[in-house]
Order: sequence, then structure tokens, then C-alpha cells
Amino acid sequence: MATLNSRARSLALSEDRIGESCTGDGRVTYSTDQQRMLLCSRGSWQRVRTDVLPEFRYYRIFATSWTNGYLLMCNLSMFAPGSTEDLLFDGSGVVLTSDSATGGSTAAQLDDHYNITVDSQWPQRCIQTSNSGAHWIQVDFGSPTVIERFGLHGYPGGSHKPTGNWFLQGSVDGSSWEVVWTGEPEDWPTGPGGSYPVSLVHDISGD
Repeated sequence: MATLNSRARSLALSEDRIGESCTGDGRVTYSTDQQRMLLCSRGSWQRVRTDVLPEFRYYRIFATSWTNGYLLMCNLSMFAPGSTEDLLFDGSGVVLTSDSATGGSTAAQLDDHYNITVDSQWPQRCIQTSNSGAHWIQVDFGSPTVIERFGLHGYPGGSHKPTGNWFLQGSVDGSSWEVVWTGEPEDWPTGPGGSYPVSLVHDISGD
């Protein structure tokens, strides 16, 4: 459920405000009853639903166990309500980190939009965590941000995916986490067909 924060300000929503110019894509404004919301997208205000959309500064992909023991991910995308523009891109200022890394890989590579088609490209373009057990990839937007959809692509070789349920979690402080969305192993795309644009996008609103 979206909630008010220091960035959001109350205002009366009216039809003549829809389409009005704004700055700062992804910025959110709420009505006084918090049942309606305007999203700044592509330079203008758009009306979107708020009943099931979360708003967090931090998001992370998390699972407790993986095939072959560890996580290997090659692209991650997130989208604001009503927008098809990826919020994660090189130079966006969004910070991507992981609990560990090996093989010269880094989570910062997940937003470079590189289309990986062969598994030999993973060390330069993906993130591989160390050892077996629970692993996570964290996204820090720098301020509370509403997302409606997200997608990812795993290892082009088809392995290193969750063995059971995996989660998109959200946090306001980077310490306490709550589950935003739950996926199964088949919801984690892998294979050699190309890693970007992501082939499977998950709608966390339930639509």
C-alpha cells in the first residue's frame, strides 16, 4: 500500500490537472484521502491507482537457495506505474549492490541494458555471488519510489536460479524488509535467447 512520505504533498485531484507539466519522472503526489495518485511521467502528471502499489527507497531480489549454489543475474529492470521506461539505466544515479560478488562481476552491471546472447559473456555483464545460501541484489533509488512492474534475466546457460520461492522485497531504511511480490523458479527467465529487453515482466499490482 502506498503511503505518504516527505516528498509527497496533498492536493485536490481534478481532471484539468491530468496532463499538466511536471518535473522529475517517478515523483508521486497523493490526494488527501490517499485513494488517488498522480505520477510524473514523461514531463506530465498522470493518474494511477494506489490501492496495492508499494513505495520504498530500497528494493531487493532475495532467495534462500539456488541451483548450483549461487545467484547469477544479467539484467534487472523496474518500471513506474503507467510507464514503459526502465527506471534502471547506466547514469540514472540508482545504486545496485549485492551481498557478495566473484569472478570480476558486479551488481552495477545490471542496468547497462546489454543484450547477452551467449553464456561466455557473463563475467563482464552479469553478477555472480559467492558461495551457497541466501543471496540478494539491492536497488537504492535514493528516495521513496513507486514501482508497478519489474523484470530480470538470469544466467544465459539456464542454471543459477532459485530452487524455490523468491521475492521482491521493499524497505524504507535498507534494514527492515517486507515482501512485495513472490515468485516461483519458472518466473526467473534464463536461456540464450537474449537478456535485454527482459523477456518476462512481473506486475506487482496483481493486474
